Amino acid sequence: MSRNRSHRLLTADGHTYLWRVRHRHHEGCDEILTIRRLASLSGKALHFRPQPGFGIPDGGTSAAGVIADDAGRRLNLNEPGVVRVFIDALTADQWPITDRRFLHLDGWPWLDAAHRQRP
Repeated sequence: MSRNRSHRLLTADGHTYLWRVRHRHHEGCDEILTIRRLASLSGKALHFRPQPGFGIPDGGTSAAGVIADDAGRRLNLNEPGVVRVFIDALTADQWPITDRRFLHLDGWPWLDAAHRQRP
């Protein structure tokens, strides 16, 4: 992903989404996957914060955007195919097309579904 933090485009099931990944230092570190429907107010920001059983890059040898759990499941949030499975998981979890809200959510609950469906 470019360093200017611009959004990337992804088309899924007839809808176009803008998405980006960033690392933030605010009350600790978190990786944030932001997904917004094009021309809509509807969006989700999935926050992945380190917690028991779950980890994110620590600035060492880990790649930015990689999330993992203690069970050995790893996903790179910078890969469009991975973003697509999160879109599918969020849509299945009732992200109706008429939704006009932008929500900040804990991303870890979707890790299992996204890992099972990853490309």
